[in-house]
Formats: sequence, C-alpha cells, structure tokens
Amino acid sequence: MTFFVVNGEVLLNEINPIPGSMANYLFEDFAGVLEALSASLPHAKRVKVNYEYIHSISAAKGK
Repeated sequence: MTFFVVNGEVLLNEINPIPGSMANYLFEDFAGVLEALSASLPHAKRVKVNYEYIHSISAAKGK
C-alpha cells in the first residue's frame, strides 16, 4: 500500500499488488524524497563506553 500524509491527514494512494515494489514513479525526485525521509528519522544515541566496572573487578582480583 502507498500512503501520503497531506495536512496531517493520512491518505491511501494504492494497494500495491507487487510486494516489495517501490512506487518511485509517483515522485518527481524519488532520490530526494528518500534523502529527506532518512534525514527526518531519529538518530541512534551513542552509548558511552565505560570500563570502570571491569577495572574494579580486576582491582579486586589484585591484577
């Protein structure tokens, strides 16, 4: 299925009979649409690596 969001309203465009097929023919600049979509996705937060716990175990073992 293809959906569009227009003024906050979700509209059904078509039911795609070929699963996995992209409806790129519906957009003038399909690559630009994909780039804009990917830019609007939330970015994964980086996890700060901390070896404090491992060092505390090593210290407890006397190493």
